[in-house]
Amino acid sequence: MDQLDIDILIAADRLTNGPDDSVDGTDIADQLAAMGVSYNADIATQRIKRLHQARYFDQAFFKLAGGLHSPYGLMISEGGRAVAREADSDGFQRSTDEVQRLVSSDGFRAEFPGAYEAWESAEAALREPSSNANLQTVGHHLRTAQLRFATALVEAHDPPDVESDVEKVNKRVGAVIAMYRPDLGEKKRAYLEAMGTTWEATTGVIQRLVHAESKKNEPVHVGDARSATFTMLFLMFQLAGLLEDCVPEPNYATLETSAGPR
Repeated sequence: MDQLDIDILIAADRLTNGPDDSVDGTDIADQLAAMGVSYNADIATQRIKRLHQARYFDQAFFKLAGGLHSPYGLMISEGGRAVAREADSDGFQRSTDEVQRLVSSDGFRAEFPGAYEAWESAEAALREPSSNANLQTVGHHLRTAQLRFATALVEAHDPPDVESDVEKVNKRVGAVIAMYRPDLGEKKRAYLEAMGTTWEATTGVIQRLVHAESKKNEPVHVGDARSATFTMLFLMFQLAGLLEDCVPEPNYATLETSAGPR
């Protein structure tokens, strides 16, 4: 088994939640592209056939399309999922550990303890066997982290006309960003706005996780949970640091005495 075989299994695992879920070759292709994997479609199909024969897929069908046999109805086996998760979790865990070390050493954990605690709960839940119920648990913990972080951010920066409803985290975080935007240089403003856009997109993924059981036409997968978990920690850390740097230095008035300025 080489890296392409492992990448195919990782893609299938990310796109499915349980033993009865199936995925098509086009979905595998999209996931591989998102993972940055370069491959030949015909070779990938041959690999899927081989993985099926080796029982890493419990089920695999193929249909002729555009002169190629396109796979569909792929169901990854328990053995295939185990291989995928061991390989996938290693890379994910290395990235997460690196960010966690940075966050802890920078003091973020001490400054935002409630948000970090909720994030840790999400990360722990992510290690449990995948199911819609478990994905909901991850989503709820990430949502709590968002709420706590946004509240702490608003209390620290006190933006004008901020949304009072703590559930509206996008507006509350956006209000803090907006109060500094006019005074920033072009590059720093663009980066901060990009962080805000990513925050909103991640909120959308978290909402889908929270409602995983009801998303029959738009299912969520463990890959969505992994992405949201990693991205949320990165976003909280980056936004906290960027916004702290935006706070202007205190303007100390000139001390005066009866004889005039010292």
